Amino acid sequence: MIFPSFKKGKRGKMQPQNPQQIKQFNPPNQLEEVRIKRLGVLSVALTCTLLNLIIGFIVGVITLISFLFMVNPLTIQDRVLGLVPASSLILLEGTGTYLTTLIIIPLISAILGFIFGAILAVFYNLFSKLTKGIKLYA
Repeated sequence: MIFPSFKKGKRGKMQPQNPQQIKQFNPPNQLEEVRIKRLGVLSVALTCTLLNLIIGFIVGVITLISFLFMVNPLTIQDRVLGLVPASSLILLEGTGTYLTTLIIIPLISAILGFIFGAILAVFYNLFSKLTKGIKLYA
C-alpha cells in the first residue's frame, strides 16, 4: 500500500497531492474487505486437532479430579451396615485408570478434531462457490 502525501486544500482540509494515489489509499476509518474463498483442508484439520487436544487435556484433568472424589455406591450401603470403614473411596483398578484419562481423552479428542476439521474444510470449499465466501474486514 502506498501512502499519499498530503497538502492543505480548500477550507483547510488535507487532500492528496497526486489524484492517482486516492485509489490506492484507504483512510484509517474504512476497513478493507477480504473474502475467504477456499480453506486449506490440512491446515484447518491440524488447527482443529491442536485445539481439541488442549480441550481434551482439560476435560481429562477434570475427569481425573472427579475420579479422585468419586465414592463407590456399594461402600455407602456397606457403611450403613457397618461392614466397611467410612473413609473408603473408589479406586478404579489403581493409578493406571487415572493416567489413561490424561492420555485417552485428549488422544480421542485430537483424532476426532482432525477428522471433523477436514470434513468442515471440504464442505466449506464446496459451498463457498455458492455463497462467494465469507467476508472479513481488516
